[in-house]
Amino acid sequence: MRQRRRQQQVQPGRSGRVRLAVRRARSPPLRGSRLGTIHADGGKAAGKYRYGAVYIPEGSPGLAFHSNGSGYMPVPGDLVIYNTTPSNGFGHVSIVDAVSGSQVQVVEQNANWTARSVLTLNGSSISGGVRGLAHSPNNTSQVPTPPRPIPNPSPSPGYHTGRQVKVDGHASGGVSGHAGPSNADAAGPTRPMNSAIWIVCYVNGQSIAGPYGSSTIWDLSDDGFFYTDAWLYTGTNAAAVPACRPRTVQVDKHATGGVSGHRGPDNSYAAGPVHAPGATVTIYCFVDGQPIGGPYGTSTIWDLSNDGFYHTDAWLYTGTNSAAVPHC
Repeated sequence: MRQRRRQQQVQPGRSGRVRLAVRRARSPPLRGSRLGTIHADGGKAAGKYRYGAVYIPEGSPGLAFHSNGSGYMPVPGDLVIYNTTPSNGFGHVSIVDAVSGSQVQVVEQNANWTARSVLTLNGSSISGGVRGLAHSPNNTSQVPTPPRPIPNPSPSPGYHTGRQVKVDGHASGGVSGHAGPSNADAAGPTRPMNSAIWIVCYVNGQSIAGPYGSSTIWDLSDDGFFYTDAWLYTGTNAAAVPACRPRTVQVDKHATGGVSGHRGPDNSYAAGPVHAPGATVTIYCFVDGQPIGGPYGTSTIWDLSNDGFYHTDAWLYTGTNSAAVPHC
């Protein structure tokens, strides 16, 4: 007699933790107070692996599926969907129990005698052969959104964009960046004379006197601060970069865990603030980088915001599938 494949059933425990039960069936649903009814179905093309756990997203359209590294952050109650391996064509599934810093604690069948494992979170990417996360619309768990930090006063490590210029050699005390085009705006980092700086666009603001005359030009650097053009050596007395054309957009409503900024156009760069769904983000220009899957397809566009971080366009609602701002 042929033995039927085992599937997992998820049930909420009295303590609020998740406990696992196993029963024999061809394609049983997973039931839980937050999960609803879940099926796995890869269609006929999947052959004998049709009802493998890897196809839970295809079989459960009521769940929001977020590809690994898409910018979505896991929350307790999410299903972790694993890729297939040469020795396991059905894939695997576990349930997020807790998220703490760079650790994602999960419960699962077949892990060990405790039924618990810890996965590593780097930005929005989870280690361990994870395909992605399935989130129930009934799950109201949230990842706390940290307060928006002041941009890092040191240059973005390892990545720059825009036009490279330098702080003028006459600026013996260096030049300070500001949150806006005026010395009255909050001060940021001070760049020493002759140091390199990358600028992406300019606005007009407070007139500042420099070694070559006065200028109302303030250049936006890729660190998110404005620097007076009067004390930058750009090779011209006119603007060295295009005028800024900022646009305020929103974090897409499907990004239930928010969207993280990064110091470069890739999830491997240091993570910055997490913006909640519906939060507004002001973007100035874009660069091409890591392809990221989102609710409307995959995009290589990464938008530089006014905090000096890059955000994947795949999880921003900009009103267009192409770039919403000029190239940096």
